Amino acid sequence: MRSPARSTAGRRIRCGLFALAVLASSLGGAKAGAVDVPALVTVTTFDGSFVVRVSDPVLLAQIEGVVAGTLPQMGVIGDWVTGNGGYNRDADGTPWSWHLAESSVFLSEGALEICDGLPSTIEARVNLGSSFRRYCPWSGILGNVRADDSLPADIDVDGAVGPSDLARLEQCIDLDQPVCFDLADGCCAADIDSDEQIDCDDDALLVAGWTASGSAPGATVCAAQPIPALTAGRWLLVASLLSIGLVVRRSQRASFGEPRRAEIRSRIRRRWRGPSGR
Repeated sequence: MRSPARSTAGRRIRCGLFALAVLASSLGGAKAGAVDVPALVTVTTFDGSFVVRVSDPVLLAQIEGVVAGTLPQMGVIGDWVTGNGGYNRDADGTPWSWHLAESSVFLSEGALEICDGLPSTIEARVNLGSSFRRYCPWSGILGNVRADDSLPADIDVDGAVGPSDLARLEQCIDLDQPVCFDLADGCCAADIDSDEQIDCDDDALLVAGWTASGSAPGATVCAAQPIPALTAGRWLLVASLLSIGLVVRRSQRASFGEPRRAEIRSRIRRRWRGPSGR
């Protein structure tokens, strides 16, 4: 006859195993070929497509459930920022000038009409410098999910960072008017760091991400830049060093000045008194 303690322990173990099985089933299990985060997800509308980067495993599991049909159909919603991230392009390979910020992306079964539109609608808003950033394509259907193999500095989204990306950057970079909205249409694609400016920071990222043969030449305008002026912090550092120098100099005078003056006074007295010391 089993003891009550051993019987209770056995039931707890079986219940625990059953709960784990249910949890694994609800999450879709660890199916073969599943994509890990970060992942790239293609969203297709009735006129054009775009790509979203997903780093949240919970969100990725939702997306895979929608694609597999185990979850109800939901649409992607997010806020666009400038630059294509090195991955956002249309189905025909044309790079967009924007991408959805990863931290803003989520799924929903419904959305307001004000944020509806096509990928080309967002491209037009980017070129106009629109302040409305929410995007929720009603016709967007979640599709291909694949591992993220993108390169952030890949401006033309061709899988490499090379001369063509540098040419695009040099075509758009303007240190006198760095805001990409004020440049030619499509120049916001060269905004690698997504700060809405095309400047030497983007050039530095392109040089650092260079994958073509040889060393990255960088943008000509950035190579010709003079040494930057001292910032307020650097001026403060210079002032501090000068102050330290003055303190040391005064300390030296205080330590050696008085003995030197005493020696000079003694020599003057001896000269006035003469050899006899009178």
